Amino acid sequence: MKKKFFLASVLAAALSFSCSDDIVDKGDVNGGKGEVGYVKVTVNLPTVSGNSVKAGNGNDVFDDGLADEYKVNNIILAFFQGASETEATCLEAHSLTSLAGTEAGGNVTVKYPSGVIEITKPKGNDKVYALAIVNNGGYFSVEGNKLKFNGKDFSGNLLALNDVAQTVDLDKMAKVGTDANFLMTNAPVSNQPGKQESESKEDHQVTTLVPLTIYSTQAAAESDAANANQIYVERAVAKVTTSVKNGTDNTLTISNPGSTYDGATVKFEGWRLNLTNKEYYPIRNVSAWSTWDGYYADAEVNRFFGYAPNPYRVYWAIDPNYGSTNDDDLNRFTAADAPESWNNMSANEYCAENTTMATEMKANNLTSILLQATFKLKDGKDDDNLFILGNNSAIYSENDFVQFATAQLTGANALGAGESLKISSNPTGGLTVKDSQALKNLIEVQGNEGGLTEDQAKAILEASDGTIRFYKGGVMYYYTSLIKHFGDDPTKYEGDKNNPAYEEEKHPGRYGVVRNNWYEININSVSGPGEPDIPEIPEEPADKEHSYINAQVNILSWAKRTQDVDL
Repeated sequence: MKKKFFLASVLAAALSFSCSDDIVDKGDVNGGKGEVGYVKVTVNLPTVSGNSVKAGNGNDVFDDGLADEYKVNNIILAFFQGASETEATCLEAHSLTSLAGTEAGGNVTVKYPSGVIEITKPKGNDKVYALAIVNNGGYFSVEGNKLKFNGKDFSGNLLALNDVAQTVDLDKMAKVGTDANFLMTNAPVSNQPGKQESESKEDHQVTTLVPLTIYSTQAAAESDAANANQIYVERAVAKVTTSVKNGTDNTLTISNPGSTYDGATVKFEGWRLNLTNKEYYPIRNVSAWSTWDGYYADAEVNRFFGYAPNPYRVYWAIDPNYGSTNDDDLNRFTAADAPESWNNMSANEYCAENTTMATEMKANNLTSILLQATFKLKDGKDDDNLFILGNNSAIYSENDFVQFATAQLTGANALGAGESLKISSNPTGGLTVKDSQALKNLIEVQGNEGGLTEDQAKAILEASDGTIRFYKGGVMYYYTSLIKHFGDDPTKYEGDKNNPAYEEEKHPGRYGVVRNNWYEININSVSGPGEPDIPEIPEEPADKEHSYINAQVNILSWAKRTQDVDL
């Protein structure tokens, strides 16, 4: 069963202003000056108790995550002015000078009061909007009350911040430890919950900037703290955790009666995210929200918007390569470009969001989990070399394979007196052998420095159905099925799994990773061996029947989404 959690911990910045679309002058007229106004800001950090709370239905399930993920190093408030959110441009910005927090109760751990901030009053009927940037990571700064973005003055509208996708740098966006720093910006929110298709969606709006009420005097701003409203911010990254759910010491035992690996053990040594995005948008892109508003799967409530109020959250996003993903857009591990290091099981890894249109939901476009494990036969020894021949499901120990290979060398190909076969110690890792030269490099002939002849190598390969998979030290690699966002409920796929085809209304969001969501992958069981080296991900629909691993995801939010996996 899929559990979904959305980040109750979207950082809440409480500002002393109204949510009204109209600018309201509160307090006395400012001595006829009419050029400045005041706002008062308090940043509220949610609890990090670690308790999960399910709020209503659907995606609204929350989890707090780690204290490092809430650490506040700096806060910038950027102020936009204009007739509407889309037209408003950035006129000024302020860094909060005091980050001395005070403890709070309930769902808030610490409050960061800003004191009163003086800003330029809007002209005519223009409105003022706020963007909060928490832990700017060096992307943003303030100089002379001007917002700088990538070192240059920024005076555009909100959309202009996403004009050019930024290169992912996790040291700036999602750093844990002593120098913990998680970049956060305003979360888009809906003024209505997700609804049934038959329900009215009149006046539905999704906004990212927060409209402000401007106070005419400092005293009025200070005295009206009770009417503070909220800016909700979200982390710019997604979070993934991979764990072994059943078993001891990250080890599972295979139950497959009648197979050569029944009773074998698989110890998971580490994992990495594969196919992660190289670019991201600083502000979540939900520009197609009005289109998503019309997407329904069967009789489900619209999945793109939350049901829990204050605020109603938006649960999907457009990444920089949403409509078309090129080979160079994603970080890809291969046999030739393997990870330099592996995450411990149950550890976290962070990444930029990776989403696609339904028609682009192909295995080689979507983020997945790569697992490194050690396979040990029931009566085997630690670090034994293992072999699989062709498409045969049987797995051979080194001794059994050498006996098999020797038995194929008969007649003119027979070994000479005093000769015997031995597995070379030269390979540094697993191999998939498909030609005679590769086999000659793998098998040595003791008593004959010349090694296997071409005919001998061909005889062994032919008897092996043309392929020999060599697992050095029993090390093998598994892929989970692709990470699911909405998953089977409410984006269940019931079509032809031999030739999947997706509908843009029913299936967007079935797979993908979205910022501020926590995807928890649980490995439940293993049915057989994996691959001897890191396999290439095929360019085929995500639900094609032979996916590497079937997985179920619960998403932590952080929205939290958990996925159970059988390998």
